[in-house]
Amino acid sequence: MEYLEKIQDTEIKTRSGESLYLAYKYSHHLFIMPYRMTDDGYVLGVMGNSHRYYTLDAAMIASLQEQKLLPAPLPPYSISLIDYAFGHLLWIVAAGIGVSILFAFRREGRQKLAVPFAEAGLAHHQTGNLDAAIAEYDKALARNPKFVDALMLRGDAYKARGEIDRAIADYSKVINVDARHAVALAARGTAFEAKGLAARAIDDYTRAIKSSKAPVAYFLRANVFLANGDAAAAIKDYTSAIDGQTGFVEAYQNRAVAYERAGRSDLAQADQQRAASLAAASQVVRTV
Repeated sequence: MEYLEKIQDTEIKTRSGESLYLAYKYSHHLFIMPYRMTDDGYVLGVMGNSHRYYTLDAAMIASLQEQKLLPAPLPPYSISLIDYAFGHLLWIVAAGIGVSILFAFRREGRQKLAVPFAEAGLAHHQTGNLDAAIAEYDKALARNPKFVDALMLRGDAYKARGEIDRAIADYSKVINVDARHAVALAARGTAFEAKGLAARAIDDYTRAIKSSKAPVAYFLRANVFLANGDAAAAIKDYTSAIDGQTGFVEAYQNRAVAYERAGRSDLAQADQQRAASLAAASQVVRTV
């Protein structure tokens, strides 16, 4: 997901007459949730379209500055801590899940023996060293086979490594301990989707919805319905996701696709406009 943050207007126009503004761009790289953020530097954004931009290299910047179309030096910018934190949300959530359950079970003997290994695994996990993380999770689970957090994190590590069957096995162990564990159900649903098992993914998302009513669970199930050609069911679930989470841009965007497939171009256009409006409103406009 790419984001443009406006710095200031310019007098630069494209050949087709579009007005451009100076901005900086950053990107969130996602696997279910954002796991990495990159600072992509200065760009020229297209007025009226929050997703279109032109990249700027050093030579182009120098040329535009020489023509007095860009200030010299360029205004500085900084990415907010909130944007930075959201760009690493997957690790924050994983750490939050890990820490909360780690401390909850510290009183038990087996848990006390398992916790240090799970913590070591989490540290490796956060740096992307999946092999070392899994090795530590294995040690933790050897000491406490029902250590739910270690199972969740090892499942996430297996999924990131492309070992989908092993991920499913770990998520299933969590669900066997807690049949209403919405995070494990949603995670296993995404793993089933990766294997092309749409019906089983839908079943897990439905169970996650029943136990949590989480907007993301409705959204994930809607995506499967849409991919399988059931636009009506997809629209219903996207609507539930939107009702449960104000400003769910992706749900509006995907519901627009579902409306188009259902022959409701008017509603599709309204959702597209709403999604664009929400995306624009989320930008931090800075005038120098």
